[in-house]
Amino acid sequence: MTFRFLLIILSMITADAPLAEEPRFRPLRMELISEFDSIQPGQRFHLGIRQRIAPGYHSYWRNPGTVGMPMQASWKLPPGFTAGDLLWPIPESGKMAAYTIWGYHDEALLTTEIMVPTNAVPGTASTFTLAANWMCCGEACFPDNETLSITLPITEATRTNTSAHAAISRTLAAQPRSSDRWHVSVSTESERYELRISPRSGLARLPTSARFFDYDRQVSSDKGQAVHRSNNALRITLHQEEHTGDRLPRLRGMLVTDGYWEAGLKALAVDIPIPGR
Repeated sequence: MTFRFLLIILSMITADAPLAEEPRFRPLRMELISEFDSIQPGQRFHLGIRQRIAPGYHSYWRNPGTVGMPMQASWKLPPGFTAGDLLWPIPESGKMAAYTIWGYHDEALLTTEIMVPTNAVPGTASTFTLAANWMCCGEACFPDNETLSITLPITEATRTNTSAHAAISRTLAAQPRSSDRWHVSVSTESERYELRISPRSGLARLPTSARFFDYDRQVSSDKGQAVHRSNNALRITLHQEEHTGDRLPRLRGMLVTDGYWEAGLKALAVDIPIPGR
């Protein structure tokens, strides 16, 4: 973690446009959206955190890779309401100086499921507040923070926000999922991993390529991934992230193809043991 922050600070010092010279420039702006304009007692619904990113800049995924810092967020909810985990959209590969990172360009929509208590009172309103801090980088890195809120009335029946509901539904549909149509394993050699993906039946069609995004900084974002297809299997060579903390006993993340693993499945969830750990 210390190395990651050191690189961020160095990039800010050596950039052409230092942060101190442009204190008002904010390359990333956020807003809270709700899939419903009103909510009802006992309902589950999703709030979205929409990031709008200036051209030439990027924000970071939950695992930013070799360098970077993901958004940190905390909720302040009305009494009795609960929030699920933060769900991140599929990341992209990008560049921070000479390093390849994992993050987002242009726009990203993160989501969280909210549970409304059964004793919520129709005719009242509830306010949901998000405190967030983040790093957005391009020619320079810009740390920032903001507190956002959204207020929704409690009603007997929900009212859908059509555009927000569609955007959130697309993000949820693209979340990584496991599938019994695929067998995924990993072997290790020195500082490398080899992922092997093969279909369990003729119903699954092997893609021509895939990219692995790891959750826990076990795999380097910067050293590249070599993909080979042979004997009805896809083999992906990955490199250990040299600046990680503990080397964990499991490899967790997602495999993403240019197409789909199967109908509706863009990102294949991976959670497998690493031999010898």
